[in-house]
Amino acid sequence: MIEIPAKFAQHMRNLYADEGQAWLNALPALVDECAERWSLRVQSPFAPLSYNYVLPATRADGAAVVLKLGVPNDELTSEIEALRIFDGRGISQLLFGDAERGILLLERVQPGAMLTTVTDDARATAIAASVMQQLWQPAPAQQRFARYTDLVDEMRATLAILPNGVGPFPKKLVETVHALAHDLLAAPPEQMLLHGDFHHYNVLSTDRTPDATWLAIDPKGRVGERACEVGA
Repeated sequence: MIEIPAKFAQHMRNLYADEGQAWLNALPALVDECAERWSLRVQSPFAPLSYNYVLPATRADGAAVVLKLGVPNDELTSEIEALRIFDGRGISQLLFGDAERGILLLERVQPGAMLTTVTDDARATAIAASVMQQLWQPAPAQQRFARYTDLVDEMRATLAILPNGVGPFPKKLVETVHALAHDLLAAPPEQMLLHGDFHHYNVLSTDRTPDATWLAIDPKGRVGERACEVGA
């Protein structure tokens, strides 16, 4: 029987209501199905869990993998499509993805130390820049990835319903940020497929090859100019 942390279960119910509870009810059977399909020896899930049920596993051939399961949604679909396009360049390799069922089987990045463990800021910055450059490529014409310009539109809509500001941020500050973002994104010099959630916790050390010592994980898949990645 798999372990489903109570905090994670409540979070999924809060996010998805009855759909979330139905997904939780079906989760043990889904893990068993995936384990049988790929001959996986699954372990306890990573902690803490947030929006998806993610657990390390080992295949019968000894390969270390990650099984990631989530309620099917647009963000999970975008992640799968981005991983397919990146195709392991600078990022964990997608071994299998089923957006309709919310299933991802991924290469496990090992040893998996986060970029936060690199205390020299200049070195950490150089590593991050190198991984970013491996990922970036012209935005594909056919895929429907969210664009950073969409986020500006969402910010404007949020301001309309929250006249006093957003969370701890006063209305004037949010309005200023919105105006600046609108101007900066009005005529982007390029449209690139970006990671979309690039930060120190999503860059892990790897022993995949001597030339690839760090890899990204968990892309959202966003379209915008390169500078947007740095500010994500």
